[in-house]
Amino acid sequence: MIHEPGQMSLTLGEAHLDKAMQKMEMKHKDILELAREIAEKIILRNGSACIDDVRERLGMLDTARDKSNNWMGAIFRPRRFRAVAMCRSKLASNHGRMVRVYTLENVRIKSSHE
Repeated sequence: MIHEPGQMSLTLGEAHLDKAMQKMEMKHKDILELAREIAEKIILRNGSACIDDVRERLGMLDTARDKSNNWMGAIFRPRRFRAVAMCRSKLASNHGRMVRVYTLENVRIKSSHE
């Protein structure tokens, strides 16, 4: 398959993402496990959770801009989490950008992110 300069095939892009997520899983294993446990507890209590909810429970609402928090993108990566909606982030530093709302498989959704 021929691609225009600067373009990447979807398959190659997905492979890059998978590789990056695997590295993230290894490098930040402990904090990811804790964050996922927190996310699951929030979901079991409320029916859904977004990254803001997890950050709040971790005490990371106002983390320094110079620190990399890229590992947070891997929190909801396991297949047991299912994206069900979008909501505006409540964090000032996110400038109202949209974030995904997740639930767990087989959990009835209660919408608290509207």
